[in-house]
Amino acid sequence: MKILKKFVASMLIFIMVFSVSGFTNVFAAEDSNNYKQKSNYISVESYRDFLEERISNNQQVEDTKDVLSDFENLSSNEREKFISYINDPDLNLEILKALSENKTYVAFNNGDIVVSSNEQFDQEDSIQARSSIQSRTATASRSVSVLGLKVFEYSGEIRYKHNGSSIRSIDHANIWISRNFLPLVDFSWNDSSTYGVGSRTAHHIEYCTWSFVHEKIGLTYGSHQIEITGNVNNNTTFSVR
Repeated sequence: MKILKKFVASMLIFIMVFSVSGFTNVFAAEDSNNYKQKSNYISVESYRDFLEERISNNQQVEDTKDVLSDFENLSSNEREKFISYINDPDLNLEILKALSENKTYVAFNNGDIVVSSNEQFDQEDSIQARSSIQSRTATASRSVSVLGLKVFEYSGEIRYKHNGSSIRSIDHANIWISRNFLPLVDFSWNDSSTYGVGSRTAHHIEYCTWSFVHEKIGLTYGSHQIEITGNVNNNTTFSVR
C-alpha cells in the first residue's frame, strides 16, 4: 500500500512538473515570436504599405499623404538610405536622445537627420481692458526629419489668462504626438500635471515612454518629460527631457 501511495505521489509530481514546463515553454515561444515580430526590419515596400495602411485607416490622413508623396519623390538611392536610417537601432536611440537635448536645432549624419523646435503665440489674443486680463495661447513643437521628411513630432498647447503680474487661470493644456512615422518605435503616455495659477508662469507637463527592440541588446526603453510653459511676459518654452 505504501509503495502504491509513493508511486501515485511520484506520478502527480511528474505531471505537475511537466505541466509547468509545458506552460513555460509555450510562454517562452510566444515571447520569442513577439521579439522576432517587433525586431523585424522594414523595406521600402513595407514602409510604403505602412503609410498606405494608415491612409486607408484614416490615421493622420493629410500628414501621411504628405510623407508618402515626399517618400516617393526621393530617388531610389535616397529611399534605401531613408529605410536604412529607420531600421538602424543605434540611430533610433540617438534620435530619441537628441529629442531631449533641448537645442533649437540638432543635425547629424551629415545633416540627413534634423531635430528642431518651434515655439510661438497665436495672433488672436484678447485683452479685457477693464481688468487688464490678457488671454494667451502658446503653441510649440519639437520634430525629427529624415532626409527632409518629418517623421516624428511632439506638439503642445497651453491657453491661460494673466493680468501682467500673475497667472489668473489655465483654461486648456495638452501635449501630444502630432506625427509618428517611425514604425519600429512604440510610444505610450503616462502621468501629466498642470500648475502655475497665482505665479508668473503657467506649466503643463506630460510623460511619454518609448521602446523598441534593439537587435543586440534586446528591449530598449526610456521616457521623455515634455513641458510647455507660458508666462506673464507672453513668452513660451517647450522642453523635452
